[in-house]
Amino acid sequence: MAQQSGHCFCGAVTWQHNGTATRNLNCHCDECRRGVSGAFSAVAGLSAEGMTIDGPWADYRYTPESSRAFCTVCGTRIWFRSDLWPDEVFINVGALDAPQDHQPDQHVLYAQAVPWAPVADDIPKSASFQNPVTDAPDTSGPACITDAALSGRCLCGDVTWKTDAEPLWSGHCHCDSCRRATGAPFASFFGLRKGQAKWTGGMTEFSSANGKVQRRFCTTCGTHMVYEADIWPDESHLYAASLNDPSNYHPQAHIHCADKLAWVTLDDDLPSHSATTDGKDPTA
Repeated sequence: MAQQSGHCFCGAVTWQHNGTATRNLNCHCDECRRGVSGAFSAVAGLSAEGMTIDGPWADYRYTPESSRAFCTVCGTRIWFRSDLWPDEVFINVGALDAPQDHQPDQHVLYAQAVPWAPVADDIPKSASFQNPVTDAPDTSGPACITDAALSGRCLCGDVTWKTDAEPLWSGHCHCDSCRRATGAPFASFFGLRKGQAKWTGGMTEFSSANGKVQRRFCTTCGTHMVYEADIWPDESHLYAASLNDPSNYHPQAHIHCADKLAWVTLDDDLPSHSATTDGKDPTA
């Protein structure tokens, strides 16, 4: 029996587990990517028996057999569950108390991996949940977003956005706050001027850092959609995972690498920055 615990970004939701660990997966399917607002999801599989959770949370059922839980205050994605595996709960790495101690043992559904986050590790890769990969995803792409007509949505589709504006920058953020807020191992953003995206649907806003940071997520399904901060007063930062066509995106840099999880290894030559500079391009 192994004891594990975790919490959401705001701390309102906590969970504990006294049971058996099952399998640790990195899932590259579109639903997991959109669900955690990241390039892929990383989950710790635990036995359903021995799991307890407290606080204000909701469980959004997005298919007849699968659901994703999230904190209704801050939007942290807590877990994934499926009737296909009724005896397991898959906790998102961002909701673990010690994500740095997590070690994935398989990449699954890698045939759906995005071209802008190719992994470079020795972890086995499967095209589905069991079948080995025969062809790697196409990792070629533009240096930044070049399609002038961009659009996206949350997991449930209640929240949508579109823009004709050219993004200011794009990059992967490895900070603990973004990981904790989304549940993903890291978050991939691009920047727009405020007001350049047209939104539909209902979102919940959560403020942190003494009101200096605002995040908004879909009220229905919990998908994180936009990040704003006082240090970039004229910008809105959108998640690449929400794009209707993920191939339109390619990051320009890694930021907040001082917080990067050791087991996250991407096959790219992008510049890496330990933090960001107030008021400047986050990737500069």
